[in-house]
Amino acid sequence: MGHLDKLFPAAGSAENAWQDLICRLDGVFSAHVIFSADGQADEIHVLASNAKNPKALTRDIQSAIISAFGIEIDYRIISIAQIDSQMASAMNIRLKYTGIEMKARGGRITVSVILERGDQAYVGEATCSSQSFSRHRAIAAATIQAIGQFVPKNHLIELIDTSLVTFSGQSVALVSLSCDNSAKLLGSAFIGDSPDNAFVFAVLNALNRRIGGAM
Repeated sequence: MGHLDKLFPAAGSAENAWQDLICRLDGVFSAHVIFSADGQADEIHVLASNAKNPKALTRDIQSAIISAFGIEIDYRIISIAQIDSQMASAMNIRLKYTGIEMKARGGRITVSVILERGDQAYVGEATCSSQSFSRHRAIAAATIQAIGQFVPKNHLIELIDTSLVTFSGQSVALVSLSCDNSAKLLGSAFIGDSPDNAFVFAVLNALNRRIGGAM
């Protein structure tokens, strides 16, 4: 039994407690925490305003968690995507990545990406083969479809390409997008322990400023 089980006996309560705490920090709009099977925090993904330096926000997250739960976390598991604070305040943006589902049938995989804002869920889907490069592209496409339900309908977001690269000794997910047939956008996210999640966050990273301004 992991040490978090003693603090949070109910399934899923650890994730909720950490996410609620992080979302109380100044400038944070949403947070998604992923734990391993043994109760260790593997990934912390945060959507925040650009009013604070990411390193300072990372330290705030570390301090809050050790103060509340007595657990030290490595700064390298924290991934922060930032959006314009004035735009976010005006739109009250709370777009949160809550999960990904995959269903295999007949050699094909259907990917579902779930984003939420308040009580409203936005689910995007895409189908692909079982090969990893195809799955990564489908995850990005499903994320775009979910975002498309959130932004005004007169905006067109299209996926150009996805790639998995090595940068500074770490694996990075890259996505290239087209917005309204003109603007070319690039998003990235460190892989960590989950390439699938990284491609979701790479899309959000590419679009976060436009999401903040509702396109």
